[in-house]
Amino acid sequence: LDKPLKMPDLSYETEDYDSIEKVNVEVLDPDLCPRYIAQYVKDIKIEESPEWIKKRLLSMGLRPINNIVDITNFVLLEIGQPMHSFDYQYLTGNKIVVRRATEDEKITTLDDMEFTLNTSNLVICDSEKPQCIAGVMGGKNSCITDETKEIVFESAMFKRDSIRKTSRALGKRSDSSSRFEKGTDAYLAELGMRRALSLIWQLKAGKIAKTFVDVNHEDMQPKVINTTFAKINRPLGIDVPKGEIIKILGKLNFGVDVDGENVKVTIPLYRDDIEDYPDLSEEVIRMYGYDNIIDTLLKDAEITVGGLTKEQKDLNSLKSYLVSEGFSEAITYSFISEKDYDNFKMDKDSDEYRFIRILNPLGEDISIMRTTLLPSMVKVIIHNLNKKNLSGRIFEVAKTYKPKALPLEEIPVQEDKLMLGMFGDGEDFFTIKGVVEGLLKHLRATFNVDFQKCDRPFMHPTRSAEVMFGRTSIGYIGELNPVISEKLGTDKRIYVGEIDYAKISSLLNRKLKYKAIPKFPSVERDLALVMDKTVPNGQVVRCIKKNSDSTLQSIELFDVYEGERILSTKKSMAYHLVFNNPERSLTMEEVDQNVGKILVALKKEGIELR
Repeated sequence: LDKPLKMPDLSYETEDYDSIEKVNVEVLDPDLCPRYIAQYVKDIKIEESPEWIKKRLLSMGLRPINNIVDITNFVLLEIGQPMHSFDYQYLTGNKIVVRRATEDEKITTLDDMEFTLNTSNLVICDSEKPQCIAGVMGGKNSCITDETKEIVFESAMFKRDSIRKTSRALGKRSDSSSRFEKGTDAYLAELGMRRALSLIWQLKAGKIAKTFVDVNHEDMQPKVINTTFAKINRPLGIDVPKGEIIKILGKLNFGVDVDGENVKVTIPLYRDDIEDYPDLSEEVIRMYGYDNIIDTLLKDAEITVGGLTKEQKDLNSLKSYLVSEGFSEAITYSFISEKDYDNFKMDKDSDEYRFIRILNPLGEDISIMRTTLLPSMVKVIIHNLNKKNLSGRIFEVAKTYKPKALPLEEIPVQEDKLMLGMFGDGEDFFTIKGVVEGLLKHLRATFNVDFQKCDRPFMHPTRSAEVMFGRTSIGYIGELNPVISEKLGTDKRIYVGEIDYAKISSLLNRKLKYKAIPKFPSVERDLALVMDKTVPNGQVVRCIKKNSDSTLQSIELFDVYEGERILSTKKSMAYHLVFNNPERSLTMEEVDQNVGKILVALKKEGIELR
């Protein structure tokens, strides 16, 4: 409006004595109370406030009490600075001490409620006892009464987080605490005190000491920002005229010195939210008008057509496939309990057992960052079984958190893992193995996996497998150790699998390539092989592949036999082999020769033709 700002009247007259002669202020915790101002006023006249003060308080929803209390409430609403007044005669030792409360220290507030405090609460005390919960509410034993003749005004700056935590912990909120929680500044503390003293003088309510006691740990030198007009305009995307920038900042009480394109801006003491030129940009545009902003791209930005990345497409494809196989997606917390590692017999020397503890956990059950998804998945399955949901398939893709070193010095390694969980009739080792193989085929993985014996203590010793990519393990699948299942409260079989998705994600979703249907007939052979019961299927398949030529197209296990016709320590496994040459028809001699090489290699490993 181009009108000068009319500040509240801060003028008052004083008497020839000093506040420091009457009250001594000691701030023991300046980190929680950076500035504390105390002012002594004598010859107090307690009476009703004039009508103009009472009307303004009532219009803001506050009930007038008496002139002294009304002045503190008036300053709170007019300027935003909470204040408090103490009856001087109740300040033991004529002293004010700002300190943390001692453990189990008690105070009764103005509303007759007693609170038990602890060391996280800030209190205003005399030389013996608490007189006020700092920033929240005054104590009953020093409140203003009709007999009050001397008072001490308090105007202070308290740290917002301290007041918020105290208010929430005690379940006590007030107009003062709500202001302090939002943040006040050191400049406002003095402004509020001077306004209160001006009202005391105007109402002839008391005689004011010539100076106040000021314990100040804040830097009262105005902040200066050296910038340019171009920098101020840069975040806005438009060119606000220089003259307009100078005019706007000047109206907002900023000091502005211009030297060509450079501008030196002195920040008012009460604007502690201004840090650098982007904040100045915000001040300029809110006055200049947001409607003047023209849509522009940021520097080096470009318009794209959007869409998903390859990684996102792969992940969506993975989830779609699992859903088509009857799975439901679970989302669990990234936090688990250290007890989970003991429940699952995790090796304390393993990578999984090197976990990160949370400094302030909500509870013991969510006190560490998980390095495996297994406990979370098993908890979901146990919960379903307890709710009489006796069958299901569940999966989760989530991150695990492994520290590079302990104690933690840098951000941990975050790896994506795929967790599978299956339970109910019809589920066994082969169903979960089939899901993994089908998933990799669906995602068109550029590698083949092998399944080898799994020695993890939380897995079944004979119904589980390590999933190998070459010589590297990328996970495990199989039945959860029944001893652990029983310990967790179920006698049902639980099948789980955890795949290191981060290791395989870059090898997924290769481009589809056309492959012609063979023109020449295939030749099929069935081999029934006898071996020790301890020989796994994977060992046999690897031996066959290794000792055959390129004409071998597929191997399929179609029968397993144990019985009277073979030794009790042996088993028979029958395989269906398909041979094909895309260039010509194979002769029987070539196939027989190939099969002969395979049988010789198998015999060396103790596996013979039945």
